[in-house]
Amino acid sequence: MHTESGTSPTHVTLLIGAFLLLSVPAMFLPELSHEEALHATIAREMLHNNDFVTPHFQGSAILVAPMCAWMLSLISMTVGLNEATIRLVGILPAVLLALICMFTVRRTVPGGGALATGAAVCLSLAAIYIGGVAENDMLFALFINAAWISFYLLSRERKRWMYAWSTAHLLLVCALLTGGIQALFFFYFPLLLMRRPLKIIRRLWKLEHLFPLAVLLIGMICWLLLVPFVKEEVVRVFQEFTPAEHAVGYLRRVVEFPLRAVIGFLPWVFLAWPGFCAAFHPLEKNPVLCQYLRTIVYSLFYFFWIIPASDSKVLLPLIGPVAILLGMNYQLLIRRYSRQLRMLPLALSGIAVAGIIATAVTGVLLRLQVITWQVPTPMILVTSGCMLAAAGIVTAVWLNRRKAPVWLLVAGSVMAVQLTAVGSFQVYNHLYNSHSRDFAHGFSTSLPPGITVYEIIPGHDLYPSECYYLNRRVVRLNNIKDLPVRAKNVYVLGRHRMPISPFYEWHELSDITEYKKMKLRLWEGVRR
Repeated sequence: MHTESGTSPTHVTLLIGAFLLLSVPAMFLPELSHEEALHATIAREMLHNNDFVTPHFQGSAILVAPMCAWMLSLISMTVGLNEATIRLVGILPAVLLALICMFTVRRTVPGGGALATGAAVCLSLAAIYIGGVAENDMLFALFINAAWISFYLLSRERKRWMYAWSTAHLLLVCALLTGGIQALFFFYFPLLLMRRPLKIIRRLWKLEHLFPLAVLLIGMICWLLLVPFVKEEVVRVFQEFTPAEHAVGYLRRVVEFPLRAVIGFLPWVFLAWPGFCAAFHPLEKNPVLCQYLRTIVYSLFYFFWIIPASDSKVLLPLIGPVAILLGMNYQLLIRRYSRQLRMLPLALSGIAVAGIIATAVTGVLLRLQVITWQVPTPMILVTSGCMLAAAGIVTAVWLNRRKAPVWLLVAGSVMAVQLTAVGSFQVYNHLYNSHSRDFAHGFSTSLPPGITVYEIIPGHDLYPSECYYLNRRVVRLNNIKDLPVRAKNVYVLGRHRMPISPFYEWHELSDITEYKKMKLRLWEGVRR
């Protein structure tokens, strides 16, 4: 029977270093996704219009949860917006979620279970690829998990029900402003399915719950009245929803959904299964908390599995409960299966070694000019650094395969695999799949800073990523007649043919650029 030592400063430092080493290259190599660029552009519009209530994109109001844009506005006012600072909106919530889960485990189970929980949150496949982007998903997961954990700790352990409901509803407000109305479902649906000793249906009718709920509902109504277009947009979304369309391919989705959910938590699924195994339940240190978390996982997983139009990405908030269950049962698992589990990091290290060898072979082919890619020196240095770091980590995992904690070996091997992916695939995408960067660069070099670009492309819109990389405010107009008539100079991004306006004399500022099978050109209009 094997046991592992408890938490040490060295292990904590290694865990933090692993997460930072994975996060830094991912902050600047990939170009912004459309959703990331949308939130960044909305943040710029908020600061330009000094309006933090109604989100705007391309000069028009848009229905989108404002929390992410608010955080980006705050970042813009402090350090400015760029690809690295924008992605802090995804990375910081991942770190905070890991700390919350580690705190929950540490209160109950001593030893390395808390660090295993933190590693599972930060270094799972879903967290690496979703937590590294500035979208709503990880921020929403943070608020929902904080609501679940705070409610349990204040209600079941401290018996302060008024504080429990009030704190949970305050966090639900943040979740509502991040992910929309689904936040109420994520919180209340598992609570309604709780069994003794967690059953709370009777408590839903008490003042300690009704008062915070009433405040929340009044706040939602005030928000609908404050932002006038929200009500119409919500009604339109429900009117356009057609269940028949989403039912197409239902059986295939039913098969793929659980597989995608399991893949998203790789490789930690091999350590998380005891939390859902009945044989381990009698040995749990805190069976009530484990039952609470299992109910949350089971209820939301099965619900989203059976309904049409749900994506496995919606299960990202469950990364917290699953990671806590992993930490609660970690020592029990290690005592019985330590020898078998130590094969997992060796297998992952083998994948990393294969990636290192493939990248080295590609470098030799580039050197021999068998492959004619043009790779600049900075990217060669990034690839070399990633591969050397991955090789060092693989060596450390191999040398410490018998004495290091299992969670640390798994975390190290995950980091090695991810570094090989960063040094190969992400570098390649940075060089040859940065279409939005290239598109915007061809126009932005001809534009003076701080001006407004008017987009006049009837029937088409620029993607948010192109708008962001232009680094100027973009306003979409439906007709050339909507241009301001008193401006001295206007800048129009439109078709390659010269615009027709009696108020301006037009000059070409760029060559013709292909975009969505259209020919576009940048024009400068000088007041006649």
